[in-house]
Amino acid sequence: MKLMIVEDDSFMLQIYHNLFQLEGIEIETAKDGLDALEKLRSDGVMPAAIVLDIMMPRMDGYQFLEEQQKDPKLKDIPVIVLSNLFSPEDQDKAKKLGAKELLVKSAQDPKELIKKIKDILPTLS
Repeated sequence: MKLMIVEDDSFMLQIYHNLFQLEGIEIETAKDGLDALEKLRSDGVMPAAIVLDIMMPRMDGYQFLEEQQKDPKLKDIPVIVLSNLFSPEDQDKAKKLGAKELLVKSAQDPKELIKKIKDILPTLS
């Protein structure tokens, strides 16, 4: 299984990458929404799911979700939003833009997040 992680914090990106790899999951990384779209469209990267941060430079998670929904090749890839921004309005906006699951980064340590994401993955298809 391949996942794409879209995260602008290079330290956290490396932690998630390493933890997923330890679980036997192949990882593609992107530093922001624009980088993710470019990789998905040009490299032929087709992950089983995308783990997406919201607050990022160049193209944030909301903009990524909007662009993803416009692209017939990408719109069916399930997205798990992983962010610290989660007011009811933020949650509603992410869901309306197609996010399948919402997880709060600061609510648990990275190992717990990886376990939650692994538990969610089978339910996304």
